[in-house]
Amino acid sequence: MDETDYKKAIESLLSRVGDLEWSKYEKDDVGTGRVDATANLKIGNRKKKLLIELKSSGEPKVIAEYVGRLSNRPIGDCYPIIIAPFFSDRGREMCERSNIGCVDLSGNAYLEFDGIYINKWGSDNKYKVKRKQQKLLSPKSCWVIRCMLENPGKEWTMQELSNYSSVSLAQIYKVFDGLEAENYIEKRRGGTRLADPSGLLDLVSEKYRYDRQEITGYYTFLKGYDQIFSRLRQLPDVDYAVTLGAAARLVLPIVRSTDTHVYAGDPKVLRDALDLEPVEFGGNLYLITPKDNGVLKHIQVIDGVKVVSNLQLYLDLYNYPQRGREQADAIRSDLLGVNDVSKAIH
Repeated sequence: MDETDYKKAIESLLSRVGDLEWSKYEKDDVGTGRVDATANLKIGNRKKKLLIELKSSGEPKVIAEYVGRLSNRPIGDCYPIIIAPFFSDRGREMCERSNIGCVDLSGNAYLEFDGIYINKWGSDNKYKVKRKQQKLLSPKSCWVIRCMLENPGKEWTMQELSNYSSVSLAQIYKVFDGLEAENYIEKRRGGTRLADPSGLLDLVSEKYRYDRQEITGYYTFLKGYDQIFSRLRQLPDVDYAVTLGAAARLVLPIVRSTDTHVYAGDPKVLRDALDLEPVEFGGNLYLITPKDNGVLKHIQVIDGVKVVSNLQLYLDLYNYPQRGREQADAIRSDLLGVNDVSKAIH
């Protein structure tokens, strides 16, 4: 890839819009900074000056740095466009929020200015490179991310986060590398904090599914939450955590629900304690064998009952069909604090 490839990408895109005339000088001064190239797009009797930035990577971190530089210099009526081998959906959203156009060599493009709107998206990355952290949402990586989301405004050292998440320092480094590339974290001298906790939570919640774990339905003769919770209070040494509707009712009393789902470290202990009878279909109480026992490490106790963390509850509810999204939104708005931190940062 050379400068010619970058220029051909935007020339091909704008050829049906108007005539593109490149500046006589390859480098041009605009405001107080320098740009890689400038061009005038002639549409009828109108001209629009385009500021072209050529990048070897379209990672969100690179976009954020470019936006930061633009904010420190006046560009007048010019329209900035960044060109790179590939932009992800997140990169495109960052450009759109910042009123910047983006064009990649893989065939994607987003431009919006002076009544011109081009949104050509969906082409795969033709220039994939090996990343240090290819699976940002692998089980171990996900626990690092969850620990940070549970404390969205906290500044972490790597050692502190390793101790809290029970994940090795080497893995923490890889997770930080992946998060930084996507502009989800901000590294400071004293530690690292989330730069976009709301966006990161969106990423995790879209991928997470509570029903990818072993869920078994039972029938219990215990009547309603009062009797079930009363029995659970007698099990302080048992590894369990209530989730979904029953947990939402405990953490936010305004929530109304009738289902009972419980994570169980040892299902047999809970079957005996709650007098559960196996059923072939359905049931009124469900035991979930967690795919990752970390679910049972970060819990809270409410009125003597063990409940999953607010973050875990949000994730479980998010894709749960029976009013789950509505309850998840209430949890996010009232208890997680990620939206407030993101607003404060931006």
